[in-house]
Amino acid sequence: MMKKITIFLIGILSFSISTFAQNKEVQPVFIILKNASIIDGVGEVAKIGAILIKDNQIEKVAYDQAIIPPKGAIIYDLTDKFLLPGLIDAHVHFGTSPSGSDNLEDTKKRLAHLLKNGVTSVRDMAGDARFLGFLARNAALNEMLSPNIYYSALMAGSTFFDDPRTHSSARGATPGNCPWMKAVDLN
Repeated sequence: MMKKITIFLIGILSFSISTFAQNKEVQPVFIILKNASIIDGVGEVAKIGAILIKDNQIEKVAYDQAIIPPKGAIIYDLTDKFLLPGLIDAHVHFGTSPSGSDNLEDTKKRLAHLLKNGVTSVRDMAGDARFLGFLARNAALNEMLSPNIYYSALMAGSTFFDDPRTHSSARGATPGNCPWMKAVDLN
């Protein structure tokens, strides 16, 4: 009987804690980057300003007026530093030879290097979609340091698939006859 009462009380306590946790208001995280030379790509080349970030999203960019810091905001003074939008490399090859030169460890190093140098998105040009999907998933889940990864399929005439790179990207499948690599001939 005591065991049943104990289990019942633990159940009520668990329910109460989870209900409290669900009703507790989560406070947003604010970050202010001030006194930065901002290159926005549409205005003056490097105008001094401030950026307000709320929960990892840019909320406001201000050049002439000051941003009033919300309570608890983390403030970074970026005097003599530059801010600019993330760069996109729209022509990379990470999935051409996943079992060889594009092996997982080397690819992870290359992706981390790109992100650390301001590239926030990459687009692979017709590599092995199985490998690229794996990389894109891990990047999206923050399981590796990487820009966002996008990739495309390759559609070409059947003779294009004589190229040895297509054989590497289609390993285990037939180049020109797999979902990410299709031969298209007009007759």
